[in-house]
Amino acid sequence: MPRGYEPPPQGYYNKLKDWVDASQPGSPQRLYYEIHPEEKLRLNPPKQVEEPVYWQFRRETISRKPAFVAVLPGGRFYSGRSDAVISPDNKLIWDASQLFFRKPGRHPVFGQNSLPRARRTPETAAVLTFCSSHNYYHWLFDVLPKFYLLRESGLPVDKFILSRHTEGAFHQETLSRLNIPRDQIVRPRRGFHMQARQLVVPSQAGSLPSSWACTFLRRELLFKTLTKRMKGFERIYISRSDASYRKVKNEYQVTALLAYFGFKQVVLKGMSVADQARLFYSADVIVSAHGAGLANLVFCRPGTKVVEQFAAKYVNGCYWLLSNYLELDYHCLFGVGERLPEKENYAHVKDDIHADLAGLIRTVKLLGL
Repeated sequence: MPRGYEPPPQGYYNKLKDWVDASQPGSPQRLYYEIHPEEKLRLNPPKQVEEPVYWQFRRETISRKPAFVAVLPGGRFYSGRSDAVISPDNKLIWDASQLFFRKPGRHPVFGQNSLPRARRTPETAAVLTFCSSHNYYHWLFDVLPKFYLLRESGLPVDKFILSRHTEGAFHQETLSRLNIPRDQIVRPRRGFHMQARQLVVPSQAGSLPSSWACTFLRRELLFKTLTKRMKGFERIYISRSDASYRKVKNEYQVTALLAYFGFKQVVLKGMSVADQARLFYSADVIVSAHGAGLANLVFCRPGTKVVEQFAAKYVNGCYWLLSNYLELDYHCLFGVGERLPEKENYAHVKDDIHADLAGLIRTVKLLGL
C-alpha cells in the first residue's frame, strides 16, 4: 500500500441496522436511536378508466420499517465516483451508500486499489447524502426528513455532510427554512475521505413516503409560511414543457382540452418552494405527467383530486402511495402505446408520453367536473 493511502472497504453490510446489531452488544455507548416505529398503511386502489387495474397498483398495504439514527464511533465517509459510508470495522454500509440499479458488491469504492488516508476530526458529522439528491422529489423525501430524525434524536452535530450537486435554489431555500447554518454544511469534492469521532447516520427513507415525513415537510415548508390560498388556481395542469425528458408529445391538445374545463397551465421551473407549496395547497384538482414536480402533492389538502399521466411503458407508483398517506383522490391515466409485461423495466423511465385524449375526457368526467 503506497504511503499516505489505506485499503478500501473489505466487504459490506446490507443495512445500517445490521452493523448496529453486530456492534451494539459490545459497545460501551448507545449506537441506536429509534425515532419512529414500523408503520403500516392500507391502500386504496387508484381510480382509472382503463381495466384491469395496473399490476403495480394491486398491493393492498405498505409497511415502513422503523426510522432511526445510528452512531458509528470512528466511522468514515468517502466521496469518490459515488459516496460511501464505511463502518469502524472497514465495511461499506450499503443502504447508506446505495446506488440505483446496482448491487452492493458493485459499488465503485470496491473498484479502487486504495483510498487516500482519511482526515481525522474530533467533530461529530452527520451523513445526509443520497445518490439522487439533485432531484426535487428525492431531496424532499430522501434527504430533508433526515434532518427531522437528527433533531428528534437529540444528538449534537457539528457538520452536515450533503451530496455534491445540492446547491440549487430549492436546496438552498429548504436548508434555510430548516435553519441549517451554511458554515456547518459540507459538500465533499471527489477524493474527500474523513474519519469522524462520531459519524451519525439517519436511516434511509427508501424513496417512498412515510406519514411522519409528510407531517414534517408540511409543517416546515408549508404551514410556517402559508398565509392564504391562491385564487384562480383551483384547477391546474402541471406542464413538463421545461423538462429534458418525459414530455407530453401532444401537450397542445391536452392543454386545450383541459382549458375547456377551466384548468390553468403551470410550469413549476423558477418557482420558489414556498410558492409551489401554496399552489398545490390551493388546488382542488391537479393533472400532471409523472415527474418530480408531483412531490408537491405533499402540500395538498385532503380530498384534492389528482390525475397522474404515465407513459405506456413506464409506471411508478410513488405518488399513488403519497396520495394514500395524504388522503387524496388519486386517478391514473396511461399513455397511448403497448404495455409491458408485469415486471419492473427501467429502460423506459425517460419515455415521452402520448396522452390518451379520449381517456382524459373520460377521466375528467369521472372527476365530476
